[in-house]
Parts: sequence; structure tokens; C-alpha cells
Amino acid sequence: MIPAFRYWKLLRLDALNDGRSLPVAESFFQGEFPAAIARHRLSASQNTAIYEGLMALFRGDRARGDRWLEAKAGLCLRCYVSYPIVRACRQLAGLFGGGGAFDYRELLPFVLDDDGEAMAIVDRDGKQQQRLDRDGQIYAARYSLFTVDILRTFDFQSTSRLSLDNWAYLQTKQNKALKGFLADRGFQYLSDWALLNKAREAQLALLPGDDRLLVGVFHAVYRRDRRLQPKSGGRCSDPSEEQLQEMSDLLRESGRAIALADRGIVRRLKQIAKQLRQYEIWSCRGAPLAEPLEAIDPETGDYGMREFADPNSTPDLQRDREQEFLARLHDRLAVVLDGAIASAIGDRIAALQKSRNYRIFADKAILGWQLLYCEGLSQREIVGRLGMTNQSQVSRVLNPKELLSRVRFRTLEGLLEAILEFREQFGLGGDRLTPEVLEKIQAGLEEFIDRQVFEEAFTEMKAGNNRSFESLYAKRLQFFLQECR
Repeated sequence: MIPAFRYWKLLRLDALNDGRSLPVAESFFQGEFPAAIARHRLSASQNTAIYEGLMALFRGDRARGDRWLEAKAGLCLRCYVSYPIVRACRQLAGLFGGGGAFDYRELLPFVLDDDGEAMAIVDRDGKQQQRLDRDGQIYAARYSLFTVDILRTFDFQSTSRLSLDNWAYLQTKQNKALKGFLADRGFQYLSDWALLNKAREAQLALLPGDDRLLVGVFHAVYRRDRRLQPKSGGRCSDPSEEQLQEMSDLLRESGRAIALADRGIVRRLKQIAKQLRQYEIWSCRGAPLAEPLEAIDPETGDYGMREFADPNSTPDLQRDREQEFLARLHDRLAVVLDGAIASAIGDRIAALQKSRNYRIFADKAILGWQLLYCEGLSQREIVGRLGMTNQSQVSRVLNPKELLSRVRFRTLEGLLEAILEFREQFGLGGDRLTPEVLEKIQAGLEEFIDRQVFEEAFTEMKAGNNRSFESLYAKRLQFFLQECR
């Protein structure tokens, strides 16, 4: 059930707990939906009908040219979407800010910029924000409110659309300013094309022959053109039609029959990129899994999880599926943890390379972690070995607590992706993937990885100079560091 007050109580930076009640929004909502006020709480269908009605008013479909009506309907909706905005920030902080790296409140100023004072509308094309002054005159908005952008881009008339909650939630997680904040702290997602572009031989060796050939063709065309670009280090854009055509020609010239049209090439490359996300650790280790977790369907050429028990719904088979699910989750944890360690170390070294004060120590970080975790030296003992002048430098460069937090985040991220795949494959995906369901899945997954790995690791970290590194996290980190010698 959804509380009706979400349509007139706006979550603001200065009112996060109960929200700030907006009399204009409350009065308007009460006049339009008196029954909802009386009920206090709304069912999902009632709530959908209400926000669709408000969206029709806000977009001018039912307002009949009354701009005040549009603005008041929009104000109610701005209150409504402030809640999924805050929820998304909480989840991002839970994923990225583990171990106290940052608090969700640090994310809010980027997206919770609406104080409810302005009367906002959008132009008839739905592209620009506008404002109403006290006399009802329209003027161009000097800045864009994120809440209004969410409403402006929400296709409420589409039959295949997300709910308004899910749309606001998704837009918040994709907000450029939030991504910039996270990128400054080393948390970056590489695009599929960036992953493919930087793929190395050790990773490609794990792919089937046709996929290796396809990535080789991609490198021949895409890498060549990237090197010819005047600016290096920019975003890896989608392959152009000309590049795709050249790749297709090279595939035909190879003498290997790979029946892929241009769009088929894109689809297959994206599938390979998905595999490479799981294999990133092998760029350092070069050690393949004993058995791939995914296989190619010989009829369709699509990647999918390997076949398991017959999914007919009987209690015994359901238990078998659940047991197989848990077994696979434990198996995946080992792989994801190794990958998370490699990724977190790579993130940390990249951050050091960009640091004005510590870039000179970037190439010594691996040695520092080896001395700390493999040889058991204290940070004080490491100072001279790394050519530093004090223990504070060692702490800031190696930053073992931050490294642990990043590994935890990467592990949670990898297993969350896995569990969303597994729940469908094993017939355990009865609930629709709403933000609430995702939050429950994430909460359960956090408890799982903490119990299996990170509780012991954090306890170990707090032991001070007398600590011994015996946790699963420490053992896997030691293995990785030894492989880097």
C-alpha cells in the first residue's frame, strides 16, 4: 500500500524523515482525489490511476491550456518521485559506500535539488522546463529540476513502460552527476565496448573459437580507429555502421562461417562482453574456471546457464532447484570474489595514477600489499621498503580498509547480477522485479556475503598490528598478490 501523503509531502535536504508538507499540493490533491485522502493508503492499481491522471494534467492533455493546473499536478508528482530518488541514493550508498566510504546523504545534493517553491511546467514539445511567475506568466527555467526531468521523460502512455517509481529509481541511478561522484572515488562501470577494446589474450583464450575470431575482428577495426582518433581516453562509443560492415567483411574473408548480420554482430559482441565482466581477473591470473558457468545453445547461438533439473513444479524438484541454486551461488561467490579483488586493486592503482600527491607510488602499491598481506609487515615497517617518509603515506596509498570495502562492493555487484540470472533459470523468480523486491534481494545477499566472507575480514582488519591474515578474503588476496610477483 502506498501512503497518499507522498503526493504532497516533498523529501528535501532539510526534511528527509517526514518530508515537507506543501499546502498547494495537498489542497490540489484533495480537490482532485478526495477518496484517496479519505483512504490514506492506496493500492497499486489506485496509485497507478492517480499518477497517470496527474501526468495527463501535467503534460497538458487534460488541463485544457490551464498552466496553473499543469503546475499543480506537476508539484504533486514532484513530491511523489522524491521518495524513489532517496531510495535509489540509499541503495547506491549501500553498494558503493560500504565500510563508511561515504553516506547516502552525500549523494542527495546531486539529485534532490527541488525545494517545492517553483511552479514548474514543460513546453508543449516536452523538451524544456518552464516556470510560472505569480501572475501566471511563463518564463524559461534558469536551471533544470531533476524531479521535473524525471516527469518530462516519463512515457506514461506507453503500454510497456516502467512504473513511475521504477522510472524515477532508474533515472536516479543513471544520473550523470551521481556517476561523476562515484567515478571520482574509483567506482566506474566500463561499457561493453570498453571491455571488449581492452580484452587481452589471456581472457580471449577462455572464449569459444568463433567468439575469439569475432573479438579479433573487432580489435582489428575498432582498436585501429580508436588509435587514429585525435583525443585519447574518451568514451568508447558504439561501433558505426561502417565499422560493423568492415567487421562483417573480415569475417567472410576469414573462411570461417559465422552467419551474423551487422545487428547480429552487435548482439554477439555484447554477449561476449558479459562474459568478460566475469573474467576480468584472468587478465592478471590467466587461470580459467574448471567449468564454464554459461554455455552456448547450439541451435540459437545464445549464451545461457547450463541445463539443470526439469523445471516442472513439484515439491521435490523445487527443493532440488533451490539446493542447486545455493550450490551455484557458493560456486559463483568464489569466482566473483577473485574478480572483485582484481577489480578493486585495479581501481585503486588507477586512482593513485591520477593523484597529484601519490602518483609516484602507484607502481609500488602491489609490492606494498604483498609486504602487508603476504609477509605480515606492519605499515611502519613498510615505509622504508617503499621509499616513503612516514607511515601516513603507507596508509593513504595502500588504504586496506578502503580496499576491503571496494572488494565487498564488487562482490555484491557481481553476485547480484548472478542471482538475478539464477532466479529465472531455476524457476525462483515469482516476484516482479520492483525496487522493493531488489532491495530485499540485495539485503539478503549482503547478509550472505558478510557471513561467508566479510565479517571475518572486517574483524581481522580491526585487530591492529597484531592481526593475522587468515580470513577467506585475506587468503584470496594473498593468492592474487603472489600471482602478480
